[in-house]
Amino acid sequence: MRAGVLRYLAYRLIMIIPTMLAITFIVFFMIHLIPGDPIRAIAGLNASPEDIERIKRELGWYDPIPIQYARWLLRTLRGDLGVSIRTGKSVAEVISSTLPKTFELAVISMIFAVAFGIGLGTIAAYRKGTAIDTATIILSLLGASIPQFLIGLILIYIFGLKLEWLPTVGRLGPVYSWEGFKSILMPAITLGAYSAGLLARLTRTSMVKVLESLYITYARSKGLPQNVVLMRHGLRNALIPIVTVIGIQFGFLMGGAVIVETIFAWPGIGKQLVDAIISRDFPLVQGIVLVYTVIFIVINLVVDVLYAVIDPRVELR
Repeated sequence: MRAGVLRYLAYRLIMIIPTMLAITFIVFFMIHLIPGDPIRAIAGLNASPEDIERIKRELGWYDPIPIQYARWLLRTLRGDLGVSIRTGKSVAEVISSTLPKTFELAVISMIFAVAFGIGLGTIAAYRKGTAIDTATIILSLLGASIPQFLIGLILIYIFGLKLEWLPTVGRLGPVYSWEGFKSILMPAITLGAYSAGLLARLTRTSMVKVLESLYITYARSKGLPQNVVLMRHGLRNALIPIVTVIGIQFGFLMGGAVIVETIFAWPGIGKQLVDAIISRDFPLVQGIVLVYTVIFIVINLVVDVLYAVIDPRVELR
């Protein structure tokens, strides 16, 4: 098993290279198609046409896109992600200052999704065929179907504008502070609603199958308390497929933060990506896309290996 895992890891690490090259080149090509002139932001509003042309030549703006991409790639391999056209800061500095805030939002969203989704799914499976089961299914479908921006706007209207319980925009501090906790609640619920609905339905389906198994019947016949049967013997075995989805969903939460951070003005890497695309900040867009690509690849790799560890019947090839 250990040798198989090492071979699988080596294979996946090798496959990372062409994947990252393909994704970064496609994004590099597409960002050049966006209309606008980011050089004006560098030269200033009062720059003459001659100055703008000089800056474009110095930056290699007139070189073919493959050559520009190769130049960026060589700098990246040396650890230089370039300088943001919009802010004048290094791309690495911008990413390092905003990525932790997005990670914080994704973690809180994942905690909400796991607690809410698995909890509701377990209750629905235990109360299969009852009104509680039906209500849980409807609630999970709503969470997975309503667009994120609509959920965010509804929460802002109710809890931010009408009740004035929670701040509507910004990050007011670290999550362990009271103000920071209040400011992250609505973005986290908005971001985690889809994952919560998905996990609720998956948990219910998995738990229903497990609760109908013979070893559950045997555990009940031994006179074990219902909570022990449900949690230790039922949920523990039902979690095998759920763990895989949780890992994949965390990657989607990191990516989905782009929309949520824009709605709530959350100062994370997703909002930076939107601002960079609007201003055609090529270096920053490429740097952020590179980070997102690495995050998704690493999460998928960890999930695959973890799934094989949890379920020995799975073989990594």
